[in-house]
Amino acid sequence: MYTTIEIHNFRQIKSLRAEGLRRINLIVGRNNSGKTTFLEAMNLLCAATYPSVLIGLGQLRGHKYSFHNLTQILTPLFHNLDTGINIEIKGRRAEEEDDRILSIKPITHLTFHPETIKSDKVIERISENQKNPPISGLELSYANSKGKVFSSFLKRDPSSGNLNHDPVWSDDFRPMTMVSTFACASFQTLSILFSELKSGKVKDVVLDAVQIVEPSIKELVVLSEENGSSLYADIGIDKLIPISACGAGTTRCLSIVLDMFVMQNGALLIDDIDNGLHYSVMKGFWEKLDELAKQLNVQIVATTHNEEMMRLALSVFADKPGTLGLFRIDRKEDRHVFTVYDDEAMRAVAEYNFETRG
Repeated sequence: MYTTIEIHNFRQIKSLRAEGLRRINLIVGRNNSGKTTFLEAMNLLCAATYPSVLIGLGQLRGHKYSFHNLTQILTPLFHNLDTGINIEIKGRRAEEEDDRILSIKPITHLTFHPETIKSDKVIERISENQKNPPISGLELSYANSKGKVFSSFLKRDPSSGNLNHDPVWSDDFRPMTMVSTFACASFQTLSILFSELKSGKVKDVVLDAVQIVEPSIKELVVLSEENGSSLYADIGIDKLIPISACGAGTTRCLSIVLDMFVMQNGALLIDDIDNGLHYSVMKGFWEKLDELAKQLNVQIVATTHNEEMMRLALSVFADKPGTLGLFRIDRKEDRHVFTVYDDEAMRAVAEYNFETRG
């Protein structure tokens, strides 16, 4: 379980230090305050030896990877698009004395050559290009808590157009994944994850969670079809219906719960946790997340900008001191502040009507 995260020169965050993370964490803040970026940084730190994750982060934000637009995906990772300053992300787990440190350095190339210089205007463009030259890849250096360093890379092969990357296995790897606001697991992936659950009791736990959102679902069934397996729901009529027909809230709930089983002994990062979920189901959903987090040893870090959802979480964990961590990220121009609410402050927030989102 991470207790401290420190971020430098990543996306819109120039510098931010977060302390006091707990088993379940809720981060609030205004739009564009850095909540999603914080989750992405945590995701990168744990996936530091798997550089292809960097492309996935760009795709979650709507960027489409191709041979020609690698620079457009990778440059926004750097603060103010300044590729001259490396990204650094640090994190410390509760049982460790030293930080894990990830450093990301761009692999750059210049697009102008001496023979192309024809005028002062071109020289001016070359000078500007040299400040932030196009990125053809990234070099990653990761030091674990014992000081062992792993190096990997992500770069484009000009001859083939393929994206080459060099994943490296780390002995202290902890599973972590991010559930994005913008996308969730495909329906085929959900069916695969559900079918891989080992026992009927575990599947019943997943069904209980889904019933919080859609009580009419009596059973979840995986069927083999021509194009692969698909997940269906029994809602008490004479035919099974595809899980995709059960609504966005149902599939988001299912995706989060299945990810928790995959991330056992690791962490689950959930952006806009209430996205697609109605206020009326969130109490039961928070209670189920608490139950599974303990059972599976999963740390949860979630974000929201919905005050009702935040207050509901505070009420669910009011009699469980030390379980929920509440934090706020504030941004003013190029400065970020991470505010920690201790148990006393959380009780005050729950009791009195004042704004925690800044």
